[in-house]
Amino acid sequence: MRRSSVPIVALTLAAALAPAAPIAHGQSIPPAYSLKTTIPIPPWESLSTINVDIVWADPGSHMLSIADRGGAAIQVFDTDSDTFIGSFAAGQFAGRLSSSTGGANGTTFVSSNEVIGSDGDSTLKLVNIDTGEVQTISTGGSKRADEMAYDAATDRMVVANPNDDPPFITVLKIHPLQILGKLEYPGAAGIEQPLLAGDGKFWQALPATPNNPGGQIDLINTETASVERTIPTPDC
Repeated sequence: MRRSSVPIVALTLAAALAPAAPIAHGQSIPPAYSLKTTIPIPPWESLSTINVDIVWADPGSHMLSIADRGGAAIQVFDTDSDTFIGSFAAGQFAGRLSSSTGGANGTTFVSSNEVIGSDGDSTLKLVNIDTGEVQTISTGGSKRADEMAYDAATDRMVVANPNDDPPFITVLKIHPLQILGKLEYPGAAGIEQPLLAGDGKFWQALPATPNNPGGQIDLINTETASVERTIPTPDC
């Protein structure tokens, strides 16, 4: 196969360059983006098979992971050397099924050599990229586990099951891999990306709930597996 036909990941750099003309008072200078390099991805032989979800760049390890539904795997890259590391747990994810049962979906690093991916059968797969070992745990639903976030300080993670009835969030400990608690959201219209708030807490976005049709943001305490605060987002 000709190199030019192999799918690639393109890495970009952003730099605030001096503007060619004066910027009006109060206006910010937009960053300028330029192509740094491209990385061929051997498993992606055909553009017609590519179907990806979350792409996660880990600032600590300088690694990048892609939740690859088309390849039913997690694709991993080293952004220091700009190299493709490998395809992990290939064939162990659900692959290109429906949006509610396909996988891999979410992904994030939980150590310098461990990446986790969520799957369409409500499981999480924790992969050691040095050994290839895969640990699996179920969040207890029947549809996809999806968006997730990890707190290295507490070694806890939250992951959403937006398509189950009711939708729910699972709180997990990663080392060793175990479930700590669960929060259900009856009547919620899905669950979106959580964000680390610090001190074992996460912000969780919900597009719509019975109490807040315009959506809400919850502060989740993973130590108690409970909602500590709710911020309504009317007209969102």
